[in-house]
Amino acid sequence: MPDHIYILLADVSGHGIPAALITMLCKQMFLDLLIGENSLPQILATANQKLLSLLDTSDFVTAAIFRIDKNSNVEYCNAGHLPVLLKGGLSSGTIELSARGAALGMFENDPERYEIKRFSLLQNQSLFAYTDGCVEQFNEKGDEFGHDNFKKILTGSESNEEIHVNLFKALDSHRGSTPIGDDISFISIQKI
Repeated sequence: MPDHIYILLADVSGHGIPAALITMLCKQMFLDLLIGENSLPQILATANQKLLSLLDTSDFVTAAIFRIDKNSNVEYCNAGHLPVLLKGGLSSGTIELSARGAALGMFENDPERYEIKRFSLLQNQSLFAYTDGCVEQFNEKGDEFGHDNFKKILTGSESNEEIHVNLFKALDSHRGSTPIGDDISFISIQKI
């Protein structure tokens, strides 16, 4: 059994076939980069260099990457992605964890540009990563769903399963007949 796992949530700019092709490229690239024992900042810096050489200047990728060991110690880096949220443990609400780092495929940079955060997941504590489609969905009036509504779903739900169900119900209710404007991806990790 491995002594750690990796979790990655990435979001490619744009829509349609071009974004889908970049997504496929990123999937294989990250699988290759995760094989070694590179640090998370090194993985992101290497991915950035590869994408800089392959992408058009208007394309970019945001990512949140985690390495979690068997003792629930977490390392987290962010490449221009939304902050991740922690729920439970010693807090009754949510805690926003941000880490400095530019989106991939936009700027020359090195591993030092990606800040690494370290923490331990506590019993029954959950970690949430999500794409901007979870908070930027518009309704018929042109109002975004927003971060506050997203956090209310997290704090008002008992289990991660309930959060998933309530989030998608709330997003559907909010948007009404407005088409889904972006991908909606959401990852939850809980220490049980």
